[in-house]
Amino acid sequence: MNTTIYISFAVAPFLILIGVIVLNSARFKDWGGIRNVLILGFISVVFVVLAKYLLDLRWGGNYHGLKRTLFYIVIALAFTAELFKYIALRVALPKFTAIKNPVDGIIFGIFLGLGYATAANILIAYKIIGITPSFYENFKEYFYILVYVYPFANIVFGVTMGYFVGSGRFRKNPILENLTAIAGATVFHSLFYFSFFTHDNVLISITSLGFILLVAILISQAIKITRRME
Repeated sequence: MNTTIYISFAVAPFLILIGVIVLNSARFKDWGGIRNVLILGFISVVFVVLAKYLLDLRWGGNYHGLKRTLFYIVIALAFTAELFKYIALRVALPKFTAIKNPVDGIIFGIFLGLGYATAANILIAYKIIGITPSFYENFKEYFYILVYVYPFANIVFGVTMGYFVGSGRFRKNPILENLTAIAGATVFHSLFYFSFFTHDNVLISITSLGFILLVAILISQAIKITRRME
């Protein structure tokens, strides 16, 4: 690997630092919760590695074919990551007591995603996880873009999960919201990987703009709901 790749390892930690500065200026208090989601988010990537390892045993490292590639992207990469990030969130914040509204959910969701991205970016760079090996060999320029934007993409997934988990705090039985949190994050995570797998600049651009719009809508809605509660 070259210096460009090594620099990409600093993107997620740098975003974490910015987030800490912003929260500190806003007089945020639950730093223990932030610490927990960062650590457990970092650890949750282990299960993605395990999922890929099991697929390697099953398929002998052969990911050729659209069905296999889609299964790998959607199930092994996206769903496994988001499921265990959700579990990490539950463990880090028992019964979600620290999440009192959608804004709280988004804050913890973002740090959860950045904790995960800190570890995942390194593993992607070393080709332990991520898109199929043939992709890295044939489309190196997209590989460089992927490792730099992946932490930002995890902010999108974190906002999605956090918003719905936070919205579920208003219900006695928030099963639907929690399932939506996992499903929504999984769909967007899959779309992110798939747009790079197709190496289609138009699709990558549309996906990026869609993510920006999604984050803006969810944060705006979360703020409105939280203000109504005050």
